[in-house]
Amino acid sequence: PEAVVAPERAAAVADPEIVEIFTEEAAEVLETIAAQLPLWRSAPASGAPLAELRRAFHTLKGSGRMVGAGLIGDLSWSAEHLLNRVIDGGLDASPAVVEAVERAQWQLPALVQAFAGGTAVDEVAVRTLQSAIDAVTRGEAPQWVHAPVEAPEERLPAAQPQGPVAEEVLPEVAAAQAQEGLP
Repeated sequence: PEAVVAPERAAAVADPEIVEIFTEEAAEVLETIAAQLPLWRSAPASGAPLAELRRAFHTLKGSGRMVGAGLIGDLSWSAEHLLNRVIDGGLDASPAVVEAVERAQWQLPALVQAFAGGTAVDEVAVRTLQSAIDAVTRGEAPQWVHAPVEAPEERLPAAQPQGPVAEEVLPEVAAAQAQEGLP
């Protein structure tokens, strides 16, 4: 059974400015991950790409938890912890390790977008991915599930407009057009 959770944003963060700042910073961090992952994949020994990836997941973990984006924070922690094991020599950067980091990278943008938009996600899919990454961290075989993080459309609540709606804007537009002699 899927557990579609209510939007984390609505429950945890009342200030839209905080959500906007987090979303912008998360986008930058996700860009860093996207840039460093191919470099690390091609040479998965320790070095700058590995350190940058670990730092990026650490940043997402901390900032995600700080704004109430628990799923983002928890998934990022799993990836960070996995990379910590590689850095400290407790785990080789095997294909399973690289795949685990890639899978976290693939899912995080959807989680950030859902948090920013206040939309629900399939928590079971996120927690399953997190458990698989944790298994790789322990040196076990992961149980990868090919399920989307986003909740099925029919289960999502109808989107509520966040900004002004057409009726609020149209009188201003009509007045400006009337002054300019436009129809």
